[in-house]
Amino acid sequence: MSLAQPPAVFTQPPAGGTILDQYIRLGLDSNLALHQRNFDLQRSRLDLKRARSLFYPQAGLSSQYTLANGGRTIDIPIGDLLNGAYSTLNQLTNSKKFPR
Repeated sequence: MSLAQPPAVFTQPPAGGTILDQYIRLGLDSNLALHQRNFDLQRSRLDLKRARSLFYPQAGLSSQYTLANGGRTIDIPIGDLLNGAYSTLNQLTNSKKFPR
């Protein structure tokens, strides 16, 4: 060894790790109790997420339209439903932007 060449220093274990690391990994991978606790933790987090979602506002849209042969139809009076809302919006904004 010459003075111009520093000695080789290994800072990381080989790619497979040491034998002790392999035994520890094998033990953790085959520990059923640890897997069960991880599963319980994930399930609890999902339950918490579901419970939190109940406190958020929810909106839903459900509509039904029926058409039967023989000329019978069910008309949905959208105009009558929106006229009250549009007239209130026109009053609040002092304008005629919303049709009646």
